[in-house]
Amino acid sequence: MSYFNVQEVQSAITLLSKTYPNLSKSVKLPNKSVEGRDINALIIGKNKDDASSNSVLFTGSVHGREWGGSDICVYFAADILEAYTKGTGLEYGNQYFDATQIKKIVEYLNLIIFP
Repeated sequence: MSYFNVQEVQSAITLLSKTYPNLSKSVKLPNKSVEGRDINALIIGKNKDDASSNSVLFTGSVHGREWGGSDICVYFAADILEAYTKGTGLEYGNQYFDATQIKKIVEYLNLIIFP
């Protein structure tokens, strides 16, 4: 099993922000990585441009040997954007979120995805 590399994570963030421009945007963070790379996060929400909106931060790859951290963040972002757009729910394991719950999440929160 292979995991996303840095370029794949950055490409995914860019692609999602371009595919769903009304619901998401890529944000370049002010500091660079320890390797001198630019760092981006993806903000998802109808109020993505309002910094005072309630927000939830999702991070990945914080710890060494963390299984699938960045990948999970990217897949989650893609899942929620697609579910909202199609008006469907999401199921993870035995937990189901119906279309109404997905709509409330996207319309009343900003999800900040920092893979």
